[in-house]
Amino acid sequence: MTDSLALPTTSTASLGSMAGIEARRLARSPIFLTGVVLAFGVLTLMYVLNDDPAFVDLLSIPVVPAFFIGLTSPVTTARLTRSTEAAVEAVGTAPGTEGRRTPALAIACPVPFAAGLLFTAYEIVLASVAGVADRSGGSARCPTGRSGASCSRCPA
Repeated sequence: MTDSLALPTTSTASLGSMAGIEARRLARSPIFLTGVVLAFGVLTLMYVLNDDPAFVDLLSIPVVPAFFIGLTSPVTTARLTRSTEAAVEAVGTAPGTEGRRTPALAIACPVPFAAGLLFTAYEIVLASVAGVADRSGGSARCPTGRSGASCSRCPA
């Protein structure tokens, strides 16, 4: 009986299993999790501190996950790629070369994609609860309750 871990022998299977391991490592990384929490926290803060009863500018909201999730993901994947090199020095072996781990991390990209999808769903829920200001013209009612033509904040 051996206590060794049986690794898949085919290249595709080993890359797939390595990608699964790297996806779990990415999802548990403190840097990535901090970015995700900050993205959701900033959106929630924008919702709570919004003075208008409806969201006026939805175009600036996609910058939040692009910054917090999109910036921390490549930083995290670069750190994960290099982190296994410490195991090579300590143990003398690694699950694969750095060139092999990099494609595995590239295959693990559904993790930040899923975080972005959850952010978008959360944004849609908040916008449906708060409503979105109608900026179409004079017949629209502005958030203050006046008609668009008589409000200095609304387009005429």
